[in-house]
Amino acid sequence: MDVVLDQTAFYAESGGQVGDRGLLTTVPDSSEEGTSGALASAAVVRDVQRAAGGSLFVHSVEVQRGRMHVGQQARPCARSSGRSLSVAGPEVLHQL
Repeated sequence: MDVVLDQTAFYAESGGQVGDRGLLTTVPDSSEEGTSGALASAAVVRDVQRAAGGSLFVHSVEVQRGRMHVGQQARPCARSSGRSLSVAGPEVLHQL
């Protein structure tokens, strides 16, 4: 499933560097009773790409709990530790 956002905390794949991975959660709609503070859904983010000239971010996700739908507020939580290792690679190559 793809989730498209206009803003994100995730680094999108670019310049040969992999994008961030992490978790994307949503909160229940305010119309849903008895769900104060609860998570409506949670999805693992596998990849992030830029789209529409860079103004949108396409998150490839695997939903683990609940359902995601248009209009929900998303909360991204990126895990960028994998990118820090790939960033070092090009730096080392430039030093040789």
